[in-house]
Amino acid sequence: MKLAGRVKDFAGAAPTDSRRSKSDLRTVLGLDIGGSKIAIVEGTVDAQILQRREMATQPFRRFDRALPELSALINEVIKEARNAGRETKASDGTDCCGNRRRTD
Repeated sequence: MKLAGRVKDFAGAAPTDSRRSKSDLRTVLGLDIGGSKIAIVEGTVDAQILQRREMATQPFRRFDRALPELSALINEVIKEARNAGRETKASDGTDCCGNRRRTD
């Protein structure tokens, strides 16, 4: 799937120190779906961002058409992490920002 032109790539390289422990090689994936862009990040448990990818949210697109592009982007982040010898886990936190209106 060709993503050029629609994806911003902020990949960073993690230190390649052979003395790192196995826990140092574990990272988390985060997904931020916003109104104008979607960001996928790989970071350490100490909140250091190792790589970041972005794509436009494109709210006019149907979800079933946007999902393959998002999935490909996530897979790129995972592949780069594995190539660097890191093991990624999906993060399990949820947050909501922006305008929140009470409906009652």
